[in-house]
Amino acid sequence: MRTSQIIRRLMFAFGLVVAGILFWGLTELFLHLAPPKDLHPYLGEESPITGSYRADESFGYTYRSWKDFHHRYRARFACYPSFQEMNQKRTWAFFGNSFVHMKKMLCDRLRVAVPERIIFNLTWHDQITFRLAQIEILLNQGCRPKRIFFLIMPIDIAFLGWHRLSNLHITEAGALTYKPNVRSEFLNAIISRSRAALATSIRLGMQDGNPGFSLSKLEKGLHPRALKADLRHLLSGLKRVASRAGVPVTVMLFPDYYRICRDVSFAFQDEVAALAREQGFDVFDPRDAFLHVKERESLFVPDKHYSERGNRILVRELLLHMKSRE
Repeated sequence: MRTSQIIRRLMFAFGLVVAGILFWGLTELFLHLAPPKDLHPYLGEESPITGSYRADESFGYTYRSWKDFHHRYRARFACYPSFQEMNQKRTWAFFGNSFVHMKKMLCDRLRVAVPERIIFNLTWHDQITFRLAQIEILLNQGCRPKRIFFLIMPIDIAFLGWHRLSNLHITEAGALTYKPNVRSEFLNAIISRSRAALATSIRLGMQDGNPGFSLSKLEKGLHPRALKADLRHLLSGLKRVASRAGVPVTVMLFPDYYRICRDVSFAFQDEVAALAREQGFDVFDPRDAFLHVKERESLFVPDKHYSERGNRILVRELLLHMKSRE
């Protein structure tokens, strides 16, 4: 091979290396100056997100102050009397997803079915930890409902599947952020120093608290094992704050469309019920009432929420359940 050819090839290789370094440098510069929003929750103290939270041993995070919490829900609080009056009127407080909070769902129907009670609910949130933080600050502020009702369905556990409690990080600015769940010390060292590496790990799903988690796996129970450990920790925290306030808790396990109409296993509900009873909680599981209905599809509307018929059954079964407990 001629010397000139070797020189050209070396120059070409050198050019590729320089171009690669330049491209990497520009990428790093861009990701530092204008990181895309999907990176914000993983930037730790450098995240531009702000919030009103502080770290909490029981639930991962809670509100920094009652003022912050009350301001966020001031419109909802305007619908209710004072805590003192609520405490006197045998209030039932509900925390859950849209099956509880959405218009014409459980809370709305209970207000008609038991008008002598105050049915207290704020709003729903995807994160189960968020609902627990709501309960903690309300009880700490002196709210004493006759009972707390806490709904857990497979969709409610998704947050714990994607973010382990040990991966949560509350910044000095009060924001909820996440530490990437990369177990390799070598990769962690790279990701902690390179925004490009961090972005790549997020695109590959390496930030997930439980890698490979999917909602479909919940058909076989609380998979992976780490998910069960985190849920047990949260329920233990709920037990502590509720017991300290002297408020009983009912964990509700609503059967969804796939378990009622597609014969999907109830393994998830069975495992959650066992964890709830382990903490001494009352458990409301109306699956039998739904399974004994003919034309089960009529229990649901197209978006898989309960229909008028499904909600009637739910309210009836809940009131029957509570007759033996109050």
